[in-house]
Formats: sequence, C-alpha cells, structure tokens
Amino acid sequence: MLIHGPQLQEFDLIRGKASWILLGKESEQAKNDCKEHGTPMLSLVAGKTVGVAKNIKPTIVRMPCRYDHRGVKRGMQGADWIDGLSKINDRLDRSTPTVVLMAVFWTPAWFPGPDGMNNWYGFLWRHKELLDEMAKKGAILVTGTGNEGYNHVRGVPGTYGKPGLGSLYVPELIVVGGLAVDQTEKETELWSIWGNHEDEAGVPHVYAPGRNMIALEGNKALWIPPSNGLLGCSGTSCSAAMTAGLAAYYIRLAQLGLIKADTTPAAIKDLIIKTSWSRRGVSGAPRKGIWNSVDVVSPAKEWTPNPASVRLLFARKFHA
Repeated sequence: MLIHGPQLQEFDLIRGKASWILLGKESEQAKNDCKEHGTPMLSLVAGKTVGVAKNIKPTIVRMPCRYDHRGVKRGMQGADWIDGLSKINDRLDRSTPTVVLMAVFWTPAWFPGPDGMNNWYGFLWRHKELLDEMAKKGAILVTGTGNEGYNHVRGVPGTYGKPGLGSLYVPELIVVGGLAVDQTEKETELWSIWGNHEDEAGVPHVYAPGRNMIALEGNKALWIPPSNGLLGCSGTSCSAAMTAGLAAYYIRLAQLGLIKADTTPAAIKDLIIKTSWSRRGVSGAPRKGIWNSVDVVSPAKEWTPNPASVRLLFARKFHA
C-alpha cells in the first residue's frame, strides 16, 4: 500500500498505531507502489472519512514491486504472498483479536512455465495450511470472490470457502461478493451482482457494496469524480474490505459488552451472516448484504425489514 501527501490526514486516527511488515529487498520497496491496491482497501477499513472501523491498529504488509507472469511490473508474486501470510501468522497472538483482509485473487494463470502446475499445487496447499494455522490462532479471515463476472468462484483464497471442497475447505473463511449499490436510495432502482458468485457451492457467504464506493486514491476505476483524494472503488476487494471493517466493529462491540458474542473466527462469521439481510432479490435469488445491526436490540437476530425500511440500504451508520 501507499500512503503519502493529503492521504495522511485520512489515516490520522491510526497513525502511530500502525506496524509494518516489509517484504523483499530495499530496492523493491519502491516509494511508489506498482499497483497501489492496499491504500484504498485500508481506507475502507479504517479511513477517517470512509472507514468502517476507524480506530484499529493495523499491521500493513508492504509487498515488493515485481513483474507478473505477463512481464508487466505490477506487484507481488505467489512466493511473496506466501511469505507475507507466513509473517502475519508468526505475529498472531491468540489474546489479541485480529482480522486478516486478503484483497487478492490467485489462479493457475499466475504460475506459467514447465513447472507452473507443480508450483501452483505447492502454492495452493501451503496457502491453505497457513489459513488453517491463522484461524486456529483466532484470526478472522476475509476475502472476495473475484471480479470476472462468472457464475463460478475459481480463484483463491475465495475457493477455500466452498463447503464442498473437501480437504481444501477453510470453514472460518468469510467470502464476500459484491453488489452494485443504489446510490440514490430509491426503492425503484434495481441492484445487480458485481463479481463472481456460485450459489450452488454456497459462496459468497455474504454480499457487500462493490461498485462506485468511495475510497482513497489507488488503482480502482474512476466511477466517481475525484474529490479531496477520494475516488471511486469497484470490485469485490472493496466488498471484502468493508466486511473486514465490520468484523473489527463487531469485535469491539463484544469487547465493550454491547453485544453478547464470542470473538472467535466462527462466531464472528456467523454473526456477520446472521445480521445480513436481503434488500431485494437479484438475478432470481435473494442476496444477503452486510449490515451493522443499528437499532436492533439483539444483533444476533436476523432482521427482515418492512418495505419502508428498504431505504436504509447498506447503512453506513457505523459507530466504531
């Protein structure tokens, strides 16, 4: 991720609290990121203006700037990602509730060449092993479904969330799909799915806003005119970032005794799913979107709103 210039004020609530994990050689830790993906994602989690959980203590993993499989200089490789997860796993302390946002999408295409498939299978199993270890240490794992528009979730980490995947299944993982949100809050506006989804396989587990969201400057599409360094953010990475913020928000409510909930990965995942609700069926099926449970006595109870309440949409009244 990249934080510079006017963006510092967006993170002034977490400055001094953040810690860093720097991967690669110093020459690869460029002043300018290749991809600039982490900054808008962190802004959706903890940004002063648009963040869901504004007072967290983030650990930021800075990936090296490398060439991808197509020869384009754009960011990390698979080995870097595994190295980053390993270092996160080493730092985890069961006594400190942690949310791990994985705004990435890996497929075999990232492992070309004669040994590509062997490298892919090694990556696949080591990746899964690290997720299992982190979940056992109490880490809440969040990722998106990918942005290809398929009726199939095929990339990792997202595929690890499929219940029928056998030994590759990670039950604690929260897989998030994207919805195009009605920005005008008119009940007559239709919603649409944004990103991959596979209803038969049970993923995504929940949906979150995934198109035309407001975030800090980064590599996301300019769906919204820039204003004070804030741009449009589209994709299931944005959806996952908002859901990671919601997980942190629920953890804090539980710590303060404002809700009765465990902060284990399974309990937080269950709470996020139970407190989600379908504003409207999309593509012939209800799509349960995240909600922060505002105005509900027991957030563990699923809420079915009356038609007048549909105007709330994805409420952003987060009090983190």
